[in-house]
This record gives sequence, structure tokens and C-alpha cells, in this order.
Amino acid sequence: MLLVPFAIDRIDENNYQAVLADFVKNGADFVFFCLFKNFYEDGLESQLQKYAFLRPLFEKEGIGTGIWVNCFSHDPIVAAAKHTKYTAIKGFDFRKDKGSFCPLDEDFRKDYFAYVRKLASVRPDAIMLDDDFRLSVRSYGIGCACKLHTKEFRRRTHQIVPNFFLFRKMFSNGENPLRSAWLDVARDSMLAFAKGVRQAIDEVNPTIRAGFCTCFDTWDENGTDVFELASALAGNNKPFLRTIGAPYWTVKSSWGSLRSVIDYTRMQAAWCRERNIDFFCEGDTYPRPRYVVPSSFLEAYHLALLPDCPNILKYIYDYTLPFGYETGYADHHAYNAPLRKEIQNLFAGKTPVGVTVYEEMHKLRSWVLPKKPSFRYRYPLPAFLKTYIARQEYIAHSFFDRAPRFFSGIPLTFREAREGAVVCFGENARTLPDRYADRGLILDAVAARILTDRAWDVGFSHTPPYSYENEKGQRFYVLAVDGYDAPLVGEEERFFTYALQKTIVEQIEWVSRQALPFTLPKHADLHVTAAKGERSYALGITNCSPDAVPLPAVETSLPNGKIHFIACSGYRSGNIIYLNEKIEPYSFVGLEIEV
Repeated sequence: MLLVPFAIDRIDENNYQAVLADFVKNGADFVFFCLFKNFYEDGLESQLQKYAFLRPLFEKEGIGTGIWVNCFSHDPIVAAAKHTKYTAIKGFDFRKDKGSFCPLDEDFRKDYFAYVRKLASVRPDAIMLDDDFRLSVRSYGIGCACKLHTKEFRRRTHQIVPNFFLFRKMFSNGENPLRSAWLDVARDSMLAFAKGVRQAIDEVNPTIRAGFCTCFDTWDENGTDVFELASALAGNNKPFLRTIGAPYWTVKSSWGSLRSVIDYTRMQAAWCRERNIDFFCEGDTYPRPRYVVPSSFLEAYHLALLPDCPNILKYIYDYTLPFGYETGYADHHAYNAPLRKEIQNLFAGKTPVGVTVYEEMHKLRSWVLPKKPSFRYRYPLPAFLKTYIARQEYIAHSFFDRAPRFFSGIPLTFREAREGAVVCFGENARTLPDRYADRGLILDAVAARILTDRAWDVGFSHTPPYSYENEKGQRFYVLAVDGYDAPLVGEEERFFTYALQKTIVEQIEWVSRQALPFTLPKHADLHVTAAKGERSYALGITNCSPDAVPLPAVETSLPNGKIHFIACSGYRSGNIIYLNEKIEPYSFVGLEIEV
């Protein structure tokens, strides 16, 4: 399903027919019109009138329409200047996010819910809140520690301590009553706001769907999770959400490479598949136009995710410039239409195979935090402040799975494959099911220690790295790293070397007692997806590197069989499949082997 965002102020009586025709041509199923008039700004009525005019025209072409709006706001200049009466979201270090409003503020709630009722009055198919529906990951790490949240926390716990010291008491060592109480206060404030939005919509039209764009903190760090929030927003309708993780991160953030972003999204997609929820991934190219964030990043992201996340909110139009100025994203999208169909057919009806990454969604409540996380700083700081900021960053970034970064060129799955090795890092080991031990485990040192505390015999008396088989015949390979206490970018040799890749492949096959179906050695940034059908295996390769792969060679353990190639050609010699063409940067190739 293709969902497309479009700025409502980029469409008018002179171009709406051309815009609509382009949506139809590009196969749009749903359009979210972005309203750039927040609840505190003038001009909302004219935008809603425009939406009411457009909705039936799009509906006639079979395209659903919705409205996409800000929530707590992340507009520090306009919001702070116009509405100082609302309580600002604030961090534990007393820094205020001046353009962001606390969900416990009754004036803010009253005004925002009135705004939502106006949105519902034009009968959109759906209303989506932006990813400013969050308490954390703002100008500080973890929040909100404003006077309203602090007052409620003190009412529940009878603790009266300055926020800075409160943070240290809560987020030192492992699970404790103060941390749990703080997370509960955060949860209740977020959930009550979501229910208030739903009630405001129901007062007008209860059939309107409502959902939101997730941020990495809404999955776990605000005391609740995206599924609880999405259900509250949905009411009696089916919940929906947009995942977090976009192609622009490769250019504009320090949260990992394009390959990492793809796997962050696959992780979320696996969690979503376990629930009865609609979800789509974040195909965002902020900031546009294309000479800032290339269309190739967006296309590589989309193609790689088709097996796991077929629905995408795809930014093929620039919503800050006139329609028709930047056509490169839409042109590239149209060019890849046949390839998308081939990929979908390639993986249809097949079950993912490879190494299963075990990633638990809820970790922060019980996380045993390191005393001195190893995040780096540009400027010298006092020791106490350095530790405080490091812990903030560590918690804020706990969402990001680290294990896949060690596994370039190796097929991974984020839903439970039927067989094969399992990789588990850090705090994920606290909830790792016993049944995984029989499949063979790849662990970091922290996970090995946690499993030892759980009375698993993983050979932790040895010095990592080591291989170990216990008396039950269960096999383990333990890496000499703390997988989470490391930067998200930089120092990549900690995550990948050709020698380490070779060792990991050997250890995967040793712990699981079976060969991997495919591997691509000696490439630092290849994303690999594999799946098994009744009579064939599928392989998808996305080159997430600016380097082309000039002599592609796929090592396979599968028996000889007819090979069908997608976006490439090739031949097999022994256990190697050679491709005749190089794999261009940010491109996709695939194949299917009959067995």
C-alpha cells in the first residue's frame, strides 16, 4: 500500500487536477494532507474547507484521504512566541523545550481537543498525529520533568528531590520503585491525552480512524508503548501507526547507516505483526529537495523493506516547494514500479530464514544501566555532568538494536524463523525464551552474564570471545563486546571487519549445526534478506554503500537448482553464484533458487 503525504497549501484550484492525476499515475492508495496550521494559529478554517473540497474528488479515484497534524508541537520559534501560557515540556536538567507543550496542562488539552473536533468536522478517513506526540528525544534526552509531571510524581511517591538528583536515583543500577513510578506517571499522561483525542473525535464522528507517527521513545521509554497508545487513539476502529526510521537519517542524523535504518524498521514491523494493527514505514526524505537527500536512498529503503513492511508513507513530493518543482523522487518511484512487483512476487508465500535477531520491546523498566556509558563529547565537561548526559543518551538510544550491525552480508530475520541460530545482545537476554537455546545462540558479553544469572549454562567462566557447548548439547558463541554501550556511528571496526564477519559466519553455522543458505563475504554494507518457500529459496540484496559491488559473488549451501534472477543475471559454479553485472550503489538485486 502506497501512502503519500502532501502539503495542503501546495494544492489549489489551478493545479488540483494535475496533482490528482499524478497520484493516480503513481499508484497512490491514500493521501495524508499535511495541515501546517497548528491549533494555535489562524487560517485553519480555510485549509479545512480546501480539504472538504478535495476529499470527494480523491475518493472518486479510489484514493483515501486523511489529515496529518502536529500534536505536542516541535515548533520552538512560532509556538514559544505565541503561546507561553502552556506548560513547556522540560528535561531533568531544567532545560525547557519551549515550543512543546505538556499533555498534563489543562489549558493545552482543552484547546487541542477543540482543534481535533474541528478536524473531525470535515470527515477525513483518518487523522494522524505527528511524531511530536512524545515526551522524550527533544532538546534533552528523557522527560518530561516539568512542574506538572514532578508534582504528580511527588504525590504518588512522597519524594521531594531536585530533578537532576531524581534522575540519578531513578536511572542508576536496575529496576527500582522510583523508576517504575516515574514511567507510570509518563504513561498515564500520554495515555490520557490519547484518550482525550479519541473522545473529541467520537463527539463528531466515531468512524474516523486515528493513529500516530511513532518516535523511538514511544516504543518503550515513556512508560507505555505504541500499541497501547494506538489502541487508545483508535477507539472502536482498527489501530494504525507509522514506524520510525527514515532514509534521511543517513544524511541528517547520527543514528546509523541506511542498512541500520532498514533493520530498525524490520524490528518494528516484526513487533507489529504480532498485533492486529495496520502499520506503514517512514519513507521520509527530509530535508528536500533531492540534491540534499537523494532519491536513491528512498528507493533502496523501499525496495529492501518490501518483504517485511509492504506499506510505506513515501515522500515522493516535496511539501515545501511548488508542485512540479522537484519531480526526481516521483520519477524514480515510477521507474521502479516493475521491480517492486517482482520483489513482492519473489517473497510472496515464503517464510524468512537466516539468523533470528531477538529484540525485546520493553527493556527500560528493568535495564541495569552501566555506571559510565562510553558516549563521546565534542566539548570538555565536568565529570558529574558528563556521566549524566551519557546516561541520558544511553537511555534515549536504547531503542536502536545493535546486533544487526555485526551481520552485514548475512540474512537476518526479526520474526521467529522455524530454525537457525539466534542472536541476543544485552538486556534482551532477560526475556529470552528458553526454547531458543536449542537453536544455538550468538551473544554479547552482557547477555552472557544475564543468562548466567538466570542459571543458563553459557560458559561464562571463559573469557570472551569464546565458543561453548554445555552438557545439554546447547551451543553458544560469546562476543567480547557490550553491544549497546557503543556509538551508533563511528568506530565501525567495533561492529564490522572482514575477519569478524568470517568468524561470525563460522560460529553461526557451528552453534546452529546448519549452514546458512546465503552469505556475501567481504562487503561492509550489504543488506541481505532470505526466505524459504515450498520448493524454492529467495534472496534479496540491497547495496547500502556508495561503493558499487563490481564482482558480486554469493556463497550458498543450497543444492543445485534452476535460478531465476531479478534485476541482474548470473550463473552458478560450485557453491558460488556469480552475478554478471555489478551491484550499483543503493540498488536492489534478487534471485530465486528452486530446490
